[in-house]
Amino acid sequence: MSFVTKLFVVLLVVCSLMLSAAVVVFVNRVDNYEGASKKLNSDVTMYRTQANSMQSRLSEVDTAMRTAAAGAAAREGELSRNLTDLQKQNQDLQGRLAQAQKDLQVAQGTINGTASLARAAQEENKGLLTLGNDLRTKNDDLLRANGELNTALTVKDNQNRALARQLEFEQERVVELQHQAQNAPKQGSSEASPTPPAPIAGRVNSVDIIGGKKYATISVGSADNVQKGMRFNVINTKTGEFLGFLTVDRVEPNEAIGPVEGTKIDKVQTGVEVRTQL
Repeated sequence: MSFVTKLFVVLLVVCSLMLSAAVVVFVNRVDNYEGASKKLNSDVTMYRTQANSMQSRLSEVDTAMRTAAAGAAAREGELSRNLTDLQKQNQDLQGRLAQAQKDLQVAQGTINGTASLARAAQEENKGLLTLGNDLRTKNDDLLRANGELNTALTVKDNQNRALARQLEFEQERVVELQHQAQNAPKQGSSEASPTPPAPIAGRVNSVDIIGGKKYATISVGSADNVQKGMRFNVINTKTGEFLGFLTVDRVEPNEAIGPVEGTKIDKVQTGVEVRTQL
């Protein structure tokens, strides 16, 4: 429940209680017309003061809401509508207060209408309480709907991010396949291909900067049929992200070393996977 709704409900309850108390006092002191008249006049003055105070507080709330709206443009329309509803409700309360003042003036001239006035005040109090409950329910519904919209937006954003990462990975796969197709030996060529018939996979054991260029040492070597000039794809299997290429420059029995190329070589680090085929 927002601050404005709480404040409005509290003011309504206080005014209702004070109005009921005034009516009960008037009925109990019906024999003292002059005293009752002064009490009613005092109550009317008090209600006017309370109405002015309510108007002043409403102005303060209006100012606070306008200031908050500057930082919440997305909800400005909804807050403005709520403020308009509060102003209309305040005008309605002022009209009801004016009617109550007229009823009190009539009660000063006659005792016969006292019972009717008391019953009307009780019905008015029930209506005000019902109005307060309705406002509280509407505010809770708005808060719940806002939470559901925020959750749905978060889910959609995560889905879009995942799709973007998948699209990027697929595009990089297309580029790699095109590169492999261009570098593949032509049919009937006598040149031997450095790529082994079976795919080879390993991982990056370490990375170094040599001559201003990034090199990586991988966990497979000549014992795994790795040859000089062989090209590996570097992939982060945790995120499915394609990081670049590693071309073997030196081969040892259980490891190989080569420079790393690509647009994301800064992300190539120990533990990422290397493969001859995607």
